[in-house]
Amino acid sequence: MEVEEWSSLTVLTRLALASGHHPRIMSLNQLCAPDIAFLITMLGGLGTLTFRNSTHGMAVNLVQTLLVARAGDENASLPLRRLADEMKTRPILNIFGLDRPYPSSEVCLLDHTSQEIGMESVQKITELLVRILDTGAQTTGKYWFRFDRQSILTYV
Repeated sequence: MEVEEWSSLTVLTRLALASGHHPRIMSLNQLCAPDIAFLITMLGGLGTLTFRNSTHGMAVNLVQTLLVARAGDENASLPLRRLADEMKTRPILNIFGLDRPYPSSEVCLLDHTSQEIGMESVQKITELLVRILDTGAQTTGKYWFRFDRQSILTYV
């Protein structure tokens, strides 16, 4: 997929990533969790290295925000800590189209010839996001998906 606006999309994605790091409004990411999940699902595994890193960073930031919010609850924070550690692993990086062959190496593109990933990776990204939202939820309940023109993922 050739998109001339990659630089604009990269800037907007990095802006969305940076806005999630505001220390005074940590609950903003919780409030916007479905929207963040939607963005990650739509943008995951597309574009240049910077773009993919930003998308992966938004997912990592979502986990960290949920972890900070649940820091007082040891039962909830332990699974979130495990999930935060898992976000650094090679299989998770691979579903975003990224690779880190060795822990000391730089993150690189998984496939240098393509600027997009397959539907299987999009499905894995969606499953990961459902797991993140389910693990970080204050109360466990039922979640449902609504697939239509307006949204890919709605979490209730």
